[in-house]
Amino acid sequence: ERDLFLSKGNFDVYRRFPAEWGFLTHGLLIGPFGYPRARALHLDTAYPPETEINLEKQYEPYPGACRKSRWKKVEMNPASYAVHPDEYSVGEGCSYLLFQVNMRQDMSVHLMVNAPAPYQLWINGRPAFEADPRRGRMPNYHLIEAQLGSGWNQLLLKLPESQWAGLAIRD
Repeated sequence: ERDLFLSKGNFDVYRRFPAEWGFLTHGLLIGPFGYPRARALHLDTAYPPETEINLEKQYEPYPGACRKSRWKKVEMNPASYAVHPDEYSVGEGCSYLLFQVNMRQDMSVHLMVNAPAPYQLWINGRPAFEADPRRGRMPNYHLIEAQLGSGWNQLLLKLPESQWAGLAIRD
């Protein structure tokens, strides 16, 4: 159905479609962290966004790095329902994708994470889910039950391989 809008030249409806399905379309991205070729270590290594979310601060990705990592505004790619860190020149290493969601009331929701590689999910500063293919076969989509509070909630995805990822909220 969505591709039909694109084939008819109705790009505005095509772009709105993901948001209507609950996909989060705007977020913030920071990275890289860690040495680029140390992918196996990134999932187990804690980097600054896991302990603080400071949108103004810049971080040294690894000792001796030439440039600092900082938060960048990102938009979901409407063709893939995902954010692609390589489109934002993040570089190799671990990256973090932050979505901030304002809820009118406390609510139980289902978070659908779309990611082809390992990731970790934090909700409001607390670890909530980990997808690690080292522990068995891993699908691209995970449906995670979560409780979001009224007001602003932070959803943070740790992407150890700076791969693409998407996030949707369904009630």
